[in-house]
Amino acid sequence: MKTIASTIELDRLVTEYQRHLLNDAGLTVESCRVRLCHLRAFLTSQFKPKQELDLLEITPQTLLNYVLELRQRLCLETVQSVTGSLRSFCRFLCFSGRVDRDLSAAVPSIAAHQDNFPAFLSRREVDQLLEFLPGANPARKRDYAIVLCFVRLGLRAGEVARLT
Repeated sequence: MKTIASTIELDRLVTEYQRHLLNDAGLTVESCRVRLCHLRAFLTSQFKPKQELDLLEITPQTLLNYVLELRQRLCLETVQSVTGSLRSFCRFLCFSGRVDRDLSAAVPSIAAHQDNFPAFLSRREVDQLLEFLPGANPARKRDYAIVLCFVRLGLRAGEVARLT
């Protein structure tokens, strides 16, 4: 294992981040442990031996390259966990004043594979679904309208839920 930038400085940063996760973010001890493991792996991969830990060296490109490299060798769920941890750490760095901008948006989102779900419903399937919903009561009319929003307008569940 290679030596990284000032382990005392690194340990101090990780300890403060751990306190933030437990006290401010309200994470469980296990979730915190996972995030810290991801963080140490990231910091170890990014910083060469030197006297001080320069967090300004973390750029959108270094974050992207790190995630792309992980995607080549780790399973999807692990990479999703790592990206969540990196986003959280980037927000912490900005919030704590260690960097001047939040780089969390630079960490790419990793889409989950949903190979077992159809990409869309056929016209026949939509018609069958709509036939199942007719009725005069308000709840049935609401359900019918919701299904129409999904299939005809392409709205997502959260968008439909926010409709008034």
